[in-house]
Order: sequence, then C-alpha cells, then structure tokens
Amino acid sequence: MHVKTYRRLLGEAVKQSWLSCLQDEGQWHAVLAEPPFHLPEGADLRYHAGNPLSARNAGRTQGTAGYTRNWPHVGMHNSYAPYMGFLMDGEMDLRVGITHEAARQLKGECAKSDYALLALQKNSFFLFPPGVPHGKGLGSPWERESPPPLAMRIFWIHFFAPGVLCHMSWNSPEGYVSKGGFFVADPHLLPAVHALTAELRLRAGASNPIIHSLLLFIGHSIERDLHKLLTADVAPVQPEAQAGAVHSQIVEQACAYIDAHYKEHLNVAQIAAHSFASPSHLSRLFKTIKGVTISDYLTGVRLGYARSLLEETRLGIATIGQFVGYPNRAHFCQVFTRHNGCSPAQYRKEHNP
Repeated sequence: MHVKTYRRLLGEAVKQSWLSCLQDEGQWHAVLAEPPFHLPEGADLRYHAGNPLSARNAGRTQGTAGYTRNWPHVGMHNSYAPYMGFLMDGEMDLRVGITHEAARQLKGECAKSDYALLALQKNSFFLFPPGVPHGKGLGSPWERESPPPLAMRIFWIHFFAPGVLCHMSWNSPEGYVSKGGFFVADPHLLPAVHALTAELRLRAGASNPIIHSLLLFIGHSIERDLHKLLTADVAPVQPEAQAGAVHSQIVEQACAYIDAHYKEHLNVAQIAAHSFASPSHLSRLFKTIKGVTISDYLTGVRLGYARSLLEETRLGIATIGQFVGYPNRAHFCQVFTRHNGCSPAQYRKEHNP
C-alpha cells in the first residue's frame, strides 16, 4: 500500500470511526487494561490459570524498540510507553498479563493467573499503561472456538514523548493483516494519555465527561496531524527514528519521576525502575539526550526550588534544605555553595533583602 494511501486510510479511520462514535453520543466504552478490571456491563472476562508474570519467568528482552520484557510462553511483552487501541468494527479478545504485583490485588483463583482475556465489542477504547504485559499482535486477537469476524478492524497507538506511532490491523479472507506504524510528531499527546490513564483509574462520578473529552482531544489531534501530512512528502518512520522516540520517552519518564520525588532520597536504580530501563542504560540515554548526568539533573531540580524558596520566603535555611531533599543542613549549604558560588544565606541577602 502506498504511503499516502495508508496515511489517508488512518486519517479516515479516526474521523469516521473514532470521532464519529464520540461526537454522535453513540455507544462507546473505555477500558483500562490493567487489574483490577472495571469493565462495561455485559463484557466477558476470563482468567487463564498459570503463574503470574515476573522478571524471573520472563525471556530475553526483545530488541524491538519500545519493549522491555518478553514472556514467550504466553506470547506477551510489555512496553516503556502507553499503548492504546480502538476497536472500530467487530469483536476481539484482548490478552492482558497478570504480574505478581497485580495478582496481589485479585482474589481467589484470579490471583493464580498469568493473563486475563477481555472480550470487547465495537467502539471499545482500551489502554495499556506502561509496564502492563499485553499480546504481541503477531496473530488475530481472537481466542474463541468460533471463526473470527471478518469485520474486525483495530486502530493502534503507541505514545512517546515526541509523538505517537499509529497503525491499523484488520481481518481479511486471507487472514489477519497488521500494517506497519506511521509516526506523527505531537508532544501534546503523551500528557493527554497520562491524564486519561489517571481518570480511568479514578473512575469517579465526574470521570466520564473528562474521559470523553480526552478521547476527543487525542482523536482530533491525530486526525489533524495526519491531514497536515497528506500534503507533505513524509515517509513512514524508520527504525532508528522509532528507537529515538522510545529513548526520549524513557528519559522523559525519568525526569517526570525526579520532578515528582526530588524531596525524597533517590538513587539511579529507583529512577530506572520507574522508567522501565536498567540503571546503566538509563544513565547512558540521559547523558546523551539531556547532556547532564541523572545526579546533576536531580541536583539542578533541588537547587532550583531552593533558590525560589530563598527568594520568596523567610523559611530557615535548614528547613529549605529539608524541603528540597537535603536533611543535613551542612550538606545542603555545601552543595548550594558549590553550584551557585555563594552560600544560601548570601544568596538570600542578595535576592531577598
């Protein structure tokens, strides 16, 4: 299929299926594909008996950009980045891995499962948060004895910091077809899918309008970006560009974790664990992309807040040090002086007379 033809097909799918079902207030459902499951009424959920998935029973990490662990015995892997799908037509079976951490939230026989099968209907949105194992997409997402519906069509989105990787899959008389990904540069989509994940987890009374709005925002953004590219000579993303998007995503997740937890005692292993990367791999990527070490970035975040507090408040220096992650006053003063050329007291005198 020609590049522009496929790009047009993706744009039409978003406009005619994704946006249409949301704008016309039709029947649609949004499912967070992680235990414990909150499914729409009538949805079928089955658990497969087996040992919960962990690093211990995982195979070798795949070389494919974006994936961190691989479980060949159940045909699953997990991703550094959020992964989302929309079932435009037909029905499908969604395989969701059960990790040891997730099994602790389940009861009875469900806690002794390696994956769950979710039977989804047309107009279902489903979202895998980072780290949740899911099927590899090598075959048709259909695990029932009856033949799969020929009407099955799915729109897939892999979210990264610089943009998203979109592709489609469908059933045909010749078998299941899954076309390669097309990259759309749009840095606004990753924060949107993080907000969507939070609302799906919350499931409060006011969540549905917010979920609806976020799905519309993501769909309109992708449709607009694909439409812009129709007049441009842009080729599908190359493997090295995909890898670059993944690497940026890993580093951005590390920065987000540091920004949220800078007050705590942090080390590279902790930060790497929340970025789904090894400490050595994250350290190399961080230095390449940000131009500084993880330790220097953390120090910069802490001292930036310290300077603001010194300028805008009358809090004691020891208290400010504790607020920004330095419980020892002498150590805080030493680090501050080394990076700012003056002590916290001198800095305050100059900037908050």
